[in-house]
Amino acid sequence: MKKYHYLKRITKSDLYKVLRYKYPLSFQRIAKRNQQHEVVIFRETIDLLENYDQLLLMLKNDQEPTLEELPYLTIGQRVGLNKWINCLRYPRDVLTERDHFDFLSLEKFHNI
Repeated sequence: MKKYHYLKRITKSDLYKVLRYKYPLSFQRIAKRNQQHEVVIFRETIDLLENYDQLLLMLKNDQEPTLEELPYLTIGQRVGLNKWINCLRYPRDVLTERDHFDFLSLEKFHNI
């Protein structure tokens, strides 16, 4: 495969900036107009993807808190951890009961 040295490498942060520029509308803004079916990607989806990307990077670098550390976290650290965990799911009412994601990689945990 031939390398092109004149092409700039696109970083993940650049990719998220481009996605946010291309798909700037939030679910709440679109829901007010009742046009949810006309939007391909909501801003919340891009935020969620970026948060999962950060989670995977943290897991890769072995930086996640362990169960042994949890009792020793300060109240501020616990609040931060809870906020971070809440960032890993869609805001309320974005997905209806019939809409859902299947994460096949997590399916093995579901069957335990």
